[in-house]
Amino acid sequence: KDNWVEWEEIIALRNRLEKKYLKAGITIRGIKKLSLVEKKDIFFEYQYYLMLCLHTYIKPVRCEYGEMIVCKNKYFDGLEDDEKERNVYLLNDMRSRKQIIFGKYSRKNPMKKNLIVDLPDKLCKVINIFMDLRNDIYGWRCHDTHPLILKKSKKNLTIYLMSKNGYSKNLGNFFKKHLNKKIGAFMLRTIWTSYYRRGEVSLKEKLE
Repeated sequence: KDNWVEWEEIIALRNRLEKKYLKAGITIRGIKKLSLVEKKDIFFEYQYYLMLCLHTYIKPVRCEYGEMIVCKNKYFDGLEDDEKERNVYLLNDMRSRKQIIFGKYSRKNPMKKNLIVDLPDKLCKVINIFMDLRNDIYGWRCHDTHPLILKKSKKNLTIYLMSKNGYSKNLGNFFKKHLNKKIGAFMLRTIWTSYYRRGEVSLKEKLE
């Protein structure tokens, strides 16, 4: 209970950070004016904001985004079914339209089939800004097979995928910093579920 917040507080945090980055010029056009040093300074901070957006613009999941791969549709179509079913992919052919595909075995509870999620415009824009920063800093291409979320090393190099445990720890640190609450991916899902089930008849009442 000490770490509980309402979903409205989570969205309010996202809105505050959105205004902060707009004011700082962290936009598609604005980041082109930043020096390489300035881009490096903001990169991992903006990654936390991206993580928040991934969990709030669409239905929150656990920590699967930590191992999500960015790729083109053509690359995804050429994968074996086993790879498609075990992993999570961000299809990034277009800047204005993107999809996340959760393989049916990529989540803790297996699904009957792969889950395809169309991303809203605002989330696409946040991803575009983040990837533009990433590409400028590390020289990566927009349509590659690198991870989206990156692991920060002591030398500020990003070589490996962030593990699910690492993702969970980073998400928890983010909420501790901004809300002074210990909120992980599981609790965030619980907060979301509570918000969207307000007004429903409880299970106890249904059984009576």
